[in-house]
Amino acid sequence: MGHPATHRGVLALLLLVVAASPASWAQQHVPEAAQETQEVEFPVEELLASLREVLDQYETLAFPGIPTINIVSGDQVSIAISLSDLYLEGLNNVKPSLDPGLAERRAALQLDWKKISLLVGSYTSSGHILNLPFNGEGPMYLRLHDLLVTVSVNYTIKVIPSGVCAVANTSDYDLDLIRMETHLENLNKGTDQGQLVDLVVPSFGQDIVERLEVLIKSKYYDFLDKTLVGLINYVACPTKPEGDVLKTDELMSVMKDIVKDFLPTLQDF
Repeated sequence: MGHPATHRGVLALLLLVVAASPASWAQQHVPEAAQETQEVEFPVEELLASLREVLDQYETLAFPGIPTINIVSGDQVSIAISLSDLYLEGLNNVKPSLDPGLAERRAALQLDWKKISLLVGSYTSSGHILNLPFNGEGPMYLRLHDLLVTVSVNYTIKVIPSGVCAVANTSDYDLDLIRMETHLENLNKGTDQGQLVDLVVPSFGQDIVERLEVLIKSKYYDFLDKTLVGLINYVACPTKPEGDVLKTDELMSVMKDIVKDFLPTLQDF
């Protein structure tokens, strides 16, 4: 047997080597299952703060004019309408909340807008809804009251180095609307029929939001999924994506495109 002092010296040397080893060496020797099962705090407040920072920049968002579109549904609806000087107002007036869904590892983000307004400087229209004429020209607005958007996405947990990483192509989107309000000045001028139209059109509110949800889940899914996953991973994942993750200018451009693509889909009602 060696001298006890020699044994202590070897042990001390081994401890020094372990202590000086890089984190990557330690990670390689932690079983993957252990890395995935230990708890890591989900960065709820950090993600919500990042989201607020983006939306706070867009109290009002301007859109280009939309040329004449035709909205037709059998004999019940036939409208030709063009819009100019559009503004989306209230994107920043949102109450966000985030449930990390630790048991299922599927986070759910809720965005609750009390009111979002689409303001139109000038519309020009002709046609009818049911037996009501739809003729006029002037300013108008469309307001969505209590619009709730729920976005969910799967994620994985890493312990060494610690973090939460969203999984691409697992996001889902759900839209719900309590009430829609419209007003078109000078519609069927000289009669009370414009008020009737302002009662009839909002009755399609939930159907319109469902159509918008279909558009988001199809044509714009890839971009929105990439943006959401990028946001979570930039804030929380050990391997952060590079560059402008949110691509804010592109995000706003896509939102404009959604509005322009959405209006013509109303012809399917």
